[in-house]
Amino acid sequence: METPVGKESVVKRDETALGPYRVLDLTNELGVFGARMLGCLGADVIKVEPPGGDPMRRRGPFYHDSSGPERSLFWLHFNVNKRSVTIDLESPAGQQLFRRLVKTAHFVLECFEPGYLDGLGIGYESLKEENPSLVWTAIRPFGSQGPRASWKGGHLVTSATSGFLQGTGSPDLPPVQVSLPVTELLTGSYACVGSLMAHFHRQRTGKGQFVDVSAQESMLRAAINAPSFYRSHGLVGRRDPSGPYVPGSQSERRLFACKDGYITCYVTYWPDRREVREWMAGEGIGQELYGDEWNEPFEEGGQFTEVQRAHMYELFEAFALRHERDELVEKGQGRGIQVCPFKGVEGYPRTYTFRSGSTSSVWSTRSWGRSFRIRDRPSAWGRAPGTSGKEPPSPASTTRRYTWKSLAFPRKRWPGYNSWERYSGLSDYHRNFSADPSGPSTGSGRTDSALLLRSW
Repeated sequence: METPVGKESVVKRDETALGPYRVLDLTNELGVFGARMLGCLGADVIKVEPPGGDPMRRRGPFYHDSSGPERSLFWLHFNVNKRSVTIDLESPAGQQLFRRLVKTAHFVLECFEPGYLDGLGIGYESLKEENPSLVWTAIRPFGSQGPRASWKGGHLVTSATSGFLQGTGSPDLPPVQVSLPVTELLTGSYACVGSLMAHFHRQRTGKGQFVDVSAQESMLRAAINAPSFYRSHGLVGRRDPSGPYVPGSQSERRLFACKDGYITCYVTYWPDRREVREWMAGEGIGQELYGDEWNEPFEEGGQFTEVQRAHMYELFEAFALRHERDELVEKGQGRGIQVCPFKGVEGYPRTYTFRSGSTSSVWSTRSWGRSFRIRDRPSAWGRAPGTSGKEPPSPASTTRRYTWKSLAFPRKRWPGYNSWERYSGLSDYHRNFSADPSGPSTGSGRTDSALLLRSW
């Protein structure tokens, strides 16, 4: 159900798939999408930020090209449905607070270098005894073990070392980096799935476990069958416009020009090829495809020769150039042919799936003064829905704060704090908070505590 702008979701958290569970999100770009997905499934995700705020707040692009920690579109997209807390993990007070927070958590997702948190005494090995059912997911460029475990690496590095780049770009040019953050999306997805599999095991046994996610291995899966062909046949694929091409396999053309753009169509796939032939014949194109020499490729299991395949593509492009994109899609899909429009981002909001309230939400940002529609859930469910409409955590001084009780922290152990959060080592845009929510802002900039919670 749609959430009115500025309103809380009408879906109660305990009615969602992961409503009873809490996630501590200590990820960077490689894992932030995984925590986002858990939040969209209803989990209470708390983004743990360092003093000064998470570096992802300063990653572009920015709203109206004006940089700042509250204007990052990257941050906006990957941190919906989350709360936020600032903890100085390198301070004794911050480590104590983190330990207490872990006791209330069911999942921890983190992207630190192997051994960093253990060196602070707050890694999985140190905390698993305090919370035996905890699922701890570590996301690294090259995993947590092995000779490359400490290597740095992001989207480009792991795309290259996994072999994924070998299949991107033109065959006669150097490899081309995919402009979208494919590594971050795939690695985050595997982190989410791995965490949920460990959660399933926990439901059966009551025991948590350590989940090790490698960005390089995640991208290795995206290389499709190229690694398998090399291991089994010793063949190295080459770059091809239709995807990684392995010698001996068929290279399929899928992109075709039309009157007002491009479409993708599986012209020579079975059984689409028969419907494509009839579709073209209805306009007087490709009558020769009914000749005896064409009988074999149009039978089930039949194969085109390279000459026949090239001729089929030539005929279909001539056919497509007579029509507009949407007309081809509507008529082709009506015939059961796999034909789809090639669209830029400006075309997405007009599609049914993006407009559907079952997978997207509308919410407003306090600092930008406008509302946005964003796809916050990958699926729609008849039961156990996900959450929707929660704005990413803001560092603005107008942000409301949460009591220790909301974190399941005993109030009596924090005398003098009036049960409200104070902060530690924050940069200027985090400051000017009152210790008492009912009182005026002190603007004192005190740095004697280690934790600050911010709302959605």
